[in-house]
Amino acid sequence: MKNKFIGIILLFSSSTFAGDRVTSSWFTPVQVGADHNGPVFIIAPSGVADECSGNIIQSYKIVPDGATEDGYKSFTSIALTAQTSGKQVQVEYDNGPGCYAYRIIMK
Repeated sequence: MKNKFIGIILLFSSSTFAGDRVTSSWFTPVQVGADHNGPVFIIAPSGVADECSGNIIQSYKIVPDGATEDGYKSFTSIALTAQTSGKQVQVEYDNGPGCYAYRIIMK
């Protein structure tokens, strides 16, 4: 797609740990990685997702609330592409304790 690429991820945290659904400002990921227990994560720069521990927004492959493997792969692909190419992303996420991603968009 031309100048904008939109990836939609449906990832939900448990309602017990749910925070508000918020949208970040545009940012270039500082780091993209994977945790030992499964999530892929983006580390945002200071000033973005400050309410998340370590500025980490994460995506899970499978959760009971409806995330799909395709969504997980899309999140991973968009996050890595943005980080390696210096492009900006905007992430809609739950600002509760888990900081789980719902959607990611790359400019």
